[in-house]
Amino acid sequence: MSGRIAIGADAFFGHRCMVLTGTHDVGHLGSRRQTSIPLEGRDVVIGDGVWIASGVIIIGPSTIGEHAVVSAGSVVRGDVEPFSIVAGNPAAPVGRVRPKEG
Repeated sequence: MSGRIAIGADAFFGHRCMVLTGTHDVGHLGSRRQTSIPLEGRDVVIGDGVWIASGVIIIGPSTIGEHAVVSAGSVVRGDVEPFSIVAGNPAAPVGRVRPKEG
């Protein structure tokens, strides 16, 4: 493990999602590359109320802001702003969450 995963209140996931914090030092070659794993720096933080749809891959380091939506099949490689809707590979903004009253 090269980082920690934090998941906020009321966040939820669809099917077959991956949250990845691991990496290897690509500067090493052969069997040394397989065992050269940083112990920190690849954290993933998923904010309160985030919806991660089915088939999403999140690669740390990444922070997904509160109440954001990550569309199905997207690949997140970095930060997602709160209340944003992202889609694609790499995930990019496609809309905003507009909270409803009541």
